[in-house]
Amino acid sequence: MENRMGLYIDTSVAVPMRDRVTLATDLWQPAGTGPWPVLLARTPYGRTSTVHLGNPKLPDIRALVDSGYLVVVQDVRGTGESPGLMEPHRFDQSDTVDTLAWIADQDWCNGSVGMWGASYMGFPQWQAAALAPPVLRAIAPAMTSADIYRAWYSSQGAVSQGTLFNWSARMAVANLSRPRSDGPPDPRDAASVRAALEDVDTLYSLPIAHQDALLRGLPWLGEMLAHPDYDAYWKRLAALDHSSAITAPALNVTGWYDVFAREVVRSYTTMRRSGGSVSARDGQQLIIGPWGHGDGADLGVFPDRSFGPAGSVKAAAITPAHLRFYDRWLKGGVEVDPGARVRIFVMGLDRWREEDDWPLPDTRYEDYFLRSAGRANSAEGDGQLHRAPPTTTAATRTPTIRSIRSRPWAERHWASTDSPVQPIRPMWNAATTSSATPANHSRNRWRSPATSPSPCTCPRREQPAPSAATPLGLTGMAGSASTGGVLR
Repeated sequence: MENRMGLYIDTSVAVPMRDRVTLATDLWQPAGTGPWPVLLARTPYGRTSTVHLGNPKLPDIRALVDSGYLVVVQDVRGTGESPGLMEPHRFDQSDTVDTLAWIADQDWCNGSVGMWGASYMGFPQWQAAALAPPVLRAIAPAMTSADIYRAWYSSQGAVSQGTLFNWSARMAVANLSRPRSDGPPDPRDAASVRAALEDVDTLYSLPIAHQDALLRGLPWLGEMLAHPDYDAYWKRLAALDHSSAITAPALNVTGWYDVFAREVVRSYTTMRRSGGSVSARDGQQLIIGPWGHGDGADLGVFPDRSFGPAGSVKAAAITPAHLRFYDRWLKGGVEVDPGARVRIFVMGLDRWREEDDWPLPDTRYEDYFLRSAGRANSAEGDGQLHRAPPTTTAATRTPTIRSIRSRPWAERHWASTDSPVQPIRPMWNAATTSSATPANHSRNRWRSPATSPSPCTCPRREQPAPSAATPLGLTGMAGSASTGGVLR
């Protein structure tokens, strides 16, 4: 164990699982004598990487240790120095529960364990919480989903192509670089997948069966694409379906442009309504900033929009929020002020606001209807938004935009989709490897009436109305159009 400036780091721990596989684990131990409350993070990205060391979306490990927490960071099975190949979700629940049991048996653990981590690191938190192990007292899942199906598919079964293919390609490259029991991998496979990562059109080309190298690197991709519906394959992974069994409170963190924003909000509202304990219901907290999912998309500054210094995740006091949360639930600090239950960044006003709950208690919902005379396929087209529904038949029903609105007007943006048989490529932000950013998509989706199978609406901005309210939240779409429609 190495002593570094008042803390001890043990990088040689092997934690045994029920099938006798041991997982590579680091211990960050405070100075002095324990036992201590423990914070666990399980990552597929390398336990020594900047994914969790110094990432501003996550709590600072050194601050956690200095505050009297022993921190455990583990490579999930098939990644880093843990043996095997990465098989997404297969061992997340069992390996996390086994790790929690091992921690609880150590002399340095005082019997209270919390978890933390973003993106894939959030999946094991919810998976373990669904089994309610007594030692797990709190979780802090950021930019993730408590329902694995909804991480990769929409509620109507549309695959989240950008998220899925990009992430899968990166995991495939890692797998293709690891030793295998069936012999060394073909180096051409890794080279092929790396090349696809540099070419969006190649990476997203379908059918997926033609991407042999990608499937050899990550067979799970073909397996999960064979289950586009919410069937038994996915139901066994849906922690949120067991919300009444989850007794641990959660600190939920996301961004308005995060690919998992809706899922984080859904986890919060579901647990507030049907969590398995008073602590799980009343202890839910939610932070939403003007951020996307990837590193670099969390600074509040994008090519087409800046939200000012307050928009940066560095200004959001993520570490203090975690410490208050853990002190309350792991140290029994009933006198600790946990802060506001909900903290949101109001875009347009570009400032943070504290709220009592989500949806906001004074929220009202308003429907807007898309209209055009058939030329809504450009920024100069005739697409409009109307509050009054059109007179129409079911066969030509106009899509509806559902807006969450409250308080004085700030700024409003609308967008819908084009024909699914001739899709429009979203604007790709190379700096953040994400299309989910505030970008002017009108530059990238011009279609003439002759080439567009049916009208499509473009991003538009309504002019401020004197008595209107501030739209907050995530818009939804409902209804159908001649292309097959967009569902809420």
